[in-house]
Amino acid sequence: MAMSGACDDCEKAEDADTHGYWCVYRADCAGCKARSIARGMQAFNALDARGSGDKAPLRELTKLVLCDLPETEARALVWRWWQIDHR
Repeated sequence: MAMSGACDDCEKAEDADTHGYWCVYRADCAGCKARSIARGMQAFNALDARGSGDKAPLRELTKLVLCDLPETEARALVWRWWQIDHR
């Protein structure tokens, strides 16, 4: 099920057979920005059991890149993409 307000590339990424991996991003799409954050080392370190557990860099990056969204919404969007890629 596609996220509301998602661009075509977000929809393709969510529907992709290879754990959501579709590597086309749009600069004007919050979903694409969140998807790129969720696929980065900051997310790995904060969210994966094998990561360092340090959440501060992920929070800072999310605030910087998704500054036009409320913080809780931005963090939820990054978390959603993490879940899609790790299903």
